[in-house]
Amino acid sequence: MKVNRMNRFLVGMACVAGVGAAQAATYRVVDLGIAEGFVSSFAYGLSDNNFVAGWMQDAAGGTQAFRWSAAEGLTVLALRDGATASRGFGVNSAGQVVGETAYAGEREATLWAAGNAQGLGTLNGAGSSVAFAINDAGQVTGWSDAQPDTRAFLWSAGGGMQNLGVVDGGSQSRAYAINNDGTVAGWGRTAAGDRGFTGDAGGLQGVGTAGADATSRTRAFGISSNGWVTGDASDPALGSEAFLWSSGTGVMALGKLAGSTASFGAGVNADGVAVGWTESAAGDVAFLWSSGGGMQSLDGLLQDSGGWQIQRARSINDAGYIVGNALSADGQLRAVMLVPVPEPASWAMLGAGALLVFGAATRRRD
Repeated sequence: MKVNRMNRFLVGMACVAGVGAAQAATYRVVDLGIAEGFVSSFAYGLSDNNFVAGWMQDAAGGTQAFRWSAAEGLTVLALRDGATASRGFGVNSAGQVVGETAYAGEREATLWAAGNAQGLGTLNGAGSSVAFAINDAGQVTGWSDAQPDTRAFLWSAGGGMQNLGVVDGGSQSRAYAINNDGTVAGWGRTAAGDRGFTGDAGGLQGVGTAGADATSRTRAFGISSNGWVTGDASDPALGSEAFLWSSGTGVMALGKLAGSTASFGAGVNADGVAVGWTESAAGDVAFLWSSGGGMQSLDGLLQDSGGWQIQRARSINDAGYIVGNALSADGQLRAVMLVPVPEPASWAMLGAGALLVFGAATRRRD
């Protein structure tokens, strides 16, 4: 890690007005529920109007995708013919969910929309594919095993699946997030190590690394509506830490919670507020990072924990709502939503204790 990392960080933050200003002081936990026959649930994707995508697991290890909203509750998404399992990873403001469907020995990127499950194919007509994010225009991103190497893709109803290529010097690429501008984020393999990237149909650009060491690497997993990127960075001077990146600031390492050995960024909103988790011998702990508060345990930001332990935060939208995975007081793994307290005044309530279903003025991504 370069010795001027903190100075660069402060200068970068000063260049972006309002970053981190929207973080909530506290959150309340909402259990998203679980369908009969399943024993655990995991939330991954969150739209601007609080649709949630994820998956549930049964006692035998089988999985099935779900969608959740305050109006509908939890909806189990149908398995495609011949499928053995499915998982949901991304969702847009229309409630369209993307993820993967598993078959014997293979998996295929899948779109659930209007009650139908559609396979999106693969780049080379064989092998596997998985979709991780969808934006409000219906553009989908993920990756496909385009032999001999894996490639990130961009899919649309009109254009099908398009190979996004690799960063300069790269041999593989995988996309995990997309915003409403059609900009994707992910990471690829290069001779120098893993490199996070952003880009679109015109090509992929690396985000750089947190340090100058030859073993430094980055991997990107989340992107905001205005281009903030988060993921994890590795460098001998810092180990493995979550990072925040913009074109104006470069890669900024976000640190770790006390007692943690590593941290990983998963989602970021337009205010530059990032979420993810840290690892330690005691287990995973979800975090929220902002320029004003630094890295904070989400457990410490709960208005009333009720025995919940927030283990991994996966996504945050521009209104500050967060989804992820938590351990309940009785030891159950559950998909949860963390609702800011007080809730944003511009959002309409569906009733006492209900969550919000109408869109925020700004849009984050996929």
